Amino acid sequence: MTSSTTPDADLLMMVEAENPREHSQPAEGSHADPPPSYEDVVDDGQSRDIMNQQRIRTEASLEFSLQRSQEQLERVQAALEAAQKDLQQSDAKVKTVTRQWKKAATELDTLRSQRQGFYQVTDDCLTTLIRQLRYSILSFSIQYFGGEPQTPAGAEVGSSWGKKIMEDTTPGSRAFNDYLDSRKHCPSIIQAFIWRVLSHVVFDRVHWVGDRDLRWKVLELYNQLEPKDSNLSLPTRYEQFRKFQVWRASTTGLVLDLLATRSPSGMDNETSTLRSLYAERISKSVAPFFRSKPDGHLDLLCQIIQEAVDLDQEISRQVARVQWVFEPTSTDHPFSFSNQAGAMELEKDEINPPDEDPMVHLVIAPGVKKRGRSTGECFDEEVWLVPMEVTCSKSTRMEVTYSQPTRRSRRFER
Repeated sequence: MTSSTTPDADLLMMVEAENPREHSQPAEGSHADPPPSYEDVVDDGQSRDIMNQQRIRTEASLEFSLQRSQEQLERVQAALEAAQKDLQQSDAKVKTVTRQWKKAATELDTLRSQRQGFYQVTDDCLTTLIRQLRYSILSFSIQYFGGEPQTPAGAEVGSSWGKKIMEDTTPGSRAFNDYLDSRKHCPSIIQAFIWRVLSHVVFDRVHWVGDRDLRWKVLELYNQLEPKDSNLSLPTRYEQFRKFQVWRASTTGLVLDLLATRSPSGMDNETSTLRSLYAERISKSVAPFFRSKPDGHLDLLCQIIQEAVDLDQEISRQVARVQWVFEPTSTDHPFSFSNQAGAMELEKDEINPPDEDPMVHLVIAPGVKKRGRSTGECFDEEVWLVPMEVTCSKSTRMEVTYSQPTRRSRRFER
C-alpha cells in the first residue's frame, strides 16, 4: 500500500536527507535551534540590500572626495609653483633694491658732508688757519719773553696748575726750567706751554657752543659715541671712524644752526668768561719769566684763545679726522728727529743738527694729521697737514738724566 505525502513534506524529507546532522536527534541535555522563519529570511535579504546600497554610496562618496582632493592638490601645486616664481622675482628685486640703497646711502653721506660750507674747506685753507694761530703764539712769546732774564735763575712756575702743564713740555725731566732761564729758548718753551694749555682746555672741548650747559651735553654725547679703540689697522675701524666723523660733523652743523637762532649775548658772555679765565691762568703761570713790561699781554692771550676756539669749531665741522700730534709715540724721553716728509720741521733759524741720530728735546708746536677726506672717503689714508715744530738744541745747563733729575751747577747761555 502506498502512502501519499504532500509536496511540503517531500521537500522537508529531502532537506533532512541532505543534512542528517542538523535534523538528527539532539544529544541528551541539548536543545535544537529552531529553523529560521520566513520573516527572518526576508529581513536578512533586505539588510544585505541596504548594506550594498550603503557600500555603493560610500564608494561613490570616496571617489568624489578623492577627485576633489586631487583637484585641490593640483591647485595647491600650481599656487606653490607660482609662489616660488614670485619669490625668485622678489629675491632679484631685493638684491637690486639693496644695491640701489647702498648706492643711495653713499651718495647721501656725500651730500651730507657737502651740505655745510665748512666741509668744503681745503687743506691749504685749514693749514693757513693753523699757521696763523702759530704765528700769534710766536709773536706773543717773542714780545714778552725774548731777551735777557729779568728775574734770578731758578724761578718757579707761578701756579701748580701751570706747573703740571709745563712739566708735560719736557716729559720725564725738569729740563723746562733750563729753557725758561735761557735767553735764547725762553720764547720756545712759552710757545710749547701755550700749545699744551690749548690742547688741555680748548681743542675738542666744544667751547664754540657758548652755552655752558649745552656744551657739556654735546661734549658728553661726542665722548660716548666716539670709537674708543684708536687702532686703525683694520678696515672695519676705518668704517667706524668714518661714520662717527660724518655724524659728528653733521651734528656740529645742526648745533651751530640752532645757536644762530638764539640771542648771542649769553653765548658771548660765556665765551668772554672762558677767555678771561684761561688768559689769567696762563699769565699767572708765566709771570715770573716776563722779559719786558706785561702791558696788554692779557688782551693778546684772550685773542689767542679765541683764535683757538674758532679753529676748533672749524675742525669739528670737518668730516675728515684732524688730530694734534705732540710726539710720534707716548714717551717720557727725547725722541729721534724724523726726516719723514711733513712730519717735523726745526725751529726757525735752527740749522740741521750734525749728529747722525739727532734727538728732539722740545716740541714747540704740535703737528696736525688728517685722516680721510671732506667727502667721507679714504679713511684708510692719513697725511700730515702741518709738521711738528721742534728743536734739537738744549740749554747748556740741561740735565741729561730723565725720569730721575739731578741737580748740577748752572751755567747760562750768553
